[in-house]
Amino acid sequence: MKENERKLITYGAIFILGIAMTAIYYEQWVVPDKEQSGYNEGYTAGYNVGRTAYAPTAVRPVSLETSINNSEFNFSTTVASDGSVSTGKYINATITIENTDEETAKNIYITAYNPITGKGGLHDDLENIDDLILYIYRSGEQTAIYYQGDYVQDTSGNYGYYYGDLPAGGKVTLTYSVYIDDAVAGTFQDGQSYDCKLFIYQSDANYADTISYTILT
Repeated sequence: MKENERKLITYGAIFILGIAMTAIYYEQWVVPDKEQSGYNEGYTAGYNVGRTAYAPTAVRPVSLETSINNSEFNFSTTVASDGSVSTGKYINATITIENTDEETAKNIYITAYNPITGKGGLHDDLENIDDLILYIYRSGEQTAIYYQGDYVQDTSGNYGYYYGDLPAGGKVTLTYSVYIDDAVAGTFQDGQSYDCKLFIYQSDANYADTISYTILT
């Protein structure tokens, strides 16, 4: 065999071997890498879609009009000059809540504690007094919302009186009562005026309307 023929055969074999090695590399590394990249993109897209689909939806607060017919609870003749109380006394007021919205206000609480701010509605000087009690009356039912120095919670940890839902256009009236019990000297301070607040809390929307009132001693 001539020298030129041998060289030609050798070069052809090298060329064929190169093509074979290139095919093996592409099959083993390039194609799987593209498949993995496509899988990652598909997984990421699916994750984002799922995350968006299950994102919580904010609840819009419903527009309520709230009022109280007596914003002054005057115990000035009940509390003695030494801060004692010889005979307990109730003072009542009527609270009105009206839904002026087109949507139902859901899971309403009437509470003396604001769960949004984490602060009570009583003046600081009145908190922790066992002889001051706050009640809500509805249909003959009496519920304490502040009792023995504490803001009252239900078994689920919610504060105040649970009213429930108020449909669009609905209106409800409830009785709010402040009671001062018999007390020893130094329990209260005579001749004081305390600014206080009551909250109409829409728990689903985490929003509260405020009713302001004053307690006089």
